[in-house]
Amino acid sequence: MFTQHLPKVNFTAGELSPWLDGRADTESVSKGASFLENMLVTPFGGLKRRFGTELVDASCCREGVVRLMTFSFSAGDQLMMEFSRGLIRYFNDSGLVNNSDGTPVSPLPPGRPTACSDPSACNS
Repeated sequence: MFTQHLPKVNFTAGELSPWLDGRADTESVSKGASFLENMLVTPFGGLKRRFGTELVDASCCREGVVRLMTFSFSAGDQLMMEFSRGLIRYFNDSGLVNNSDGTPVSPLPPGRPTACSDPSACNS
């Protein structure tokens, strides 16, 4: 039997559930894809490739957990923050955020502990 493949140009329904396979009575089946990988659906129905990622810098924490969080100060001023043991680093679109002398920006003074067992020592 001959199988005809028709081009699809409208994907406004996005990625469809496998439960909808074989259903031809719903309109969303004709406007969706069974599988989308690294693709974004535009509001007009087309598809475009998802933006890639880039390795900016290796983590300076060799052991323990490192957490990345975004910080959006305004629409044009966004940062990625790296939280690791005793250190917070800031990244923007061009890489690691540095001071004017070339050292990384840090909210903690050098040599200052992040957690104190003696509260009177932390308040100095």
